[in-house]
Amino acid sequence: MKQCIRYATTSDQANLAWAEIGQGMPLVKAANWLTHLQYDLESPVWAHWIRFFGEHFRYIRHDERGCGLSDT
Repeated sequence: MKQCIRYATTSDQANLAWAEIGQGMPLVKAANWLTHLQYDLESPVWAHWIRFFGEHFRYIRHDERGCGLSDT
């Protein structure tokens, strides 16, 4: 299962990264500090959750400002 990473641009021109994996009803995860959309899929803590939710939902996550792939 592959995730798709995209960017949203804020009014002050910062790029905020978000990703989706799976299909179906959307489920949005609130960001926590030290997220990284790419590395979370390799994490022994998060990887199994991301795959599980991606199998059952359109699972949407984002990197907060200054974390992971998002600008500060």
